[in-house]
Amino acid sequence: MGLFSRKKKRCICGCVVPAAGLGSRMQGAYGEGKQLIELRGTPVLVHTLTKLEHAQTIDFVVVAVREEELAEIHRLVQEYGLSKVTQLVVGGETRMQSVAKGLAALPPCDLVAIHDGARPLASSELIDRVVQAAQQHGAAIPGVAIKDSVKTRNGQLAQEDLPRNRLVAVQTPQVFPMEEYDAALAYALEKRLSFTDDAAVYASVLKKPIYLAEGEFCNLKLTTPEDVPLAEFYLGGGRL
Repeated sequence: MGLFSRKKKRCICGCVVPAAGLGSRMQGAYGEGKQLIELRGTPVLVHTLTKLEHAQTIDFVVVAVREEELAEIHRLVQEYGLSKVTQLVVGGETRMQSVAKGLAALPPCDLVAIHDGARPLASSELIDRVVQAAQQHGAAIPGVAIKDSVKTRNGQLAQEDLPRNRLVAVQTPQVFPMEEYDAALAYALEKRLSFTDDAAVYASVLKKPIYLAEGEFCNLKLTTPEDVPLAEFYLGGGRL
């Protein structure tokens, strides 16, 4: 189901924004879902889409949303003049299914970026940096160094230390050659494989390397109630 006309010319980079999650780890602190939580008076998803609107490397955006939020998000897209949003689609039961529906609604592109709807703090400069890295290296994702010591666990018991200098916290947008990623995702869905992020689909199915671009520490994903005031702090120009 789409609400906007699909543009026909081939683009360099289109973007799929999965925004159909229930936000269960918010524990109902801000109502159902999290895409419409207001940060400094503006919904989370609008912040996210505005950053994509201002990114020079993104041509078109397709957003996968919950059916019950479709009309409201359509209204917001028009109200905020988010002209790069060419389609809204109803998301699937899983993130991978939502991304697949978004991919199907994108016009032909050389690259596809996949960016969490609940990452309202990713700068337009970060988005452009990752897309440019993918243009040069084939596929790229942003990441930041792990600051804490990291251990494995067995229940409530701490076990072995992991080498922090070899670990990275991965973010979005994640950018891939569109035709390759579309094929990898279709294969993963057909085989009922499950992955924690889009890069894992690409690397596991196609066995291809992914370039690691410099991420941003403030590019947090709103996951738990504690993330909301922290995001508002960053949006207000705060720095930790």
